[in-house]
Order: sequence, then C-alpha cells, then structure tokens
Amino acid sequence: KTAYEIRPRDWSSDVCSSDLTATKVRAKSSPTLADRIIKSLPSTGIAFQPEGDSLIGVPTYFWSDLPTRFQTTIPILGENVGIDIVPVMTWHFGDGTTFVTTENGGPYPNGRIKHAYEKPGIYWVELVAIWRGFWTLNGVRRPIPGKIEQFAELEIQAVGAETMFVGK
Repeated sequence: KTAYEIRPRDWSSDVCSSDLTATKVRAKSSPTLADRIIKSLPSTGIAFQPEGDSLIGVPTYFWSDLPTRFQTTIPILGENVGIDIVPVMTWHFGDGTTFVTTENGGPYPNGRIKHAYEKPGIYWVELVAIWRGFWTLNGVRRPIPGKIEQFAELEIQAVGAETMFVGK
C-alpha cells in the first residue's frame, strides 16, 4: 500500500512552490490471519504408484502428505488464537480430468485417488488444497476470513505397453 505524508514547507530555502509538500511513504500492513496460517502449514508434495511411468488404461494411485485436519495455536497481540482447518483438495491430472476430495489418498490397493490415462504423453498433475475452518479465542468461534491455498505439481509420463501373445 502507498500512503502520502504531508510535511510543512522547508523555510530554510527561499525557493518553494507551496506551503505543503507531499512525500510518498510506504505503509506497512500487518500479515492477515490467513497469511500467518499459511506460514504454519506443513508443506505438501505428491506421490504416486506404480513408480516410474504410468501405464495407459491402468489406474495410477496418487496421494499427498497433507493432513486431513490441521490444528494449531497462533499468538496474535499477546493472545493465543486456536486454529482448526480442513482442506478440500482438487486434483488436476493434466488431461482435463479433475477429482475433488477431502481425503489425501494412498498407495495401492486402498488409495482412493486414482486415475487411468487414455493416451501416451507427459502430464502435469497438480494438487490445489483450499483450507477452510475456524479460529477460536476465549470461547468465541468464527470462520477464518481470506483464502488459504497450497499448490503442488508433479510431472508424470503415461506410456503404452506392447501386447505379446505367449503360447503354451
């Protein structure tokens, strides 16, 4: 933000076009509650299985190391503010397909975030986590204002497999 500070004219000089001059001043703003929460969140990454290339037509399992619930206390002006948030995760698989969930996924066979690519190619998998929840102070509970987002991305290659007939 930019603010202007009005200062009185400098009378030490005979040359002055007005009695007041405006000087540009940089105003400092305090970080918002959302900014403070973002700094305290664990970082995120994307993992997938099977390792290596993804096989066309076969599900690839994805997961993130984000918790499905995050609770912490943030000191603000000498008071401890309780934070309780959960993420809504949107997975973009790079081929126009998305999947929205509150789960963080997992490896085969129990992971619930999976995707089968239809064409060979290199795809960028993106995870967008939007956190929503409440702050609590002295028994008062209110929704957290602002946008709390995290992003992670991963490049994955989908390949075809040769078909081979084997006789007995």
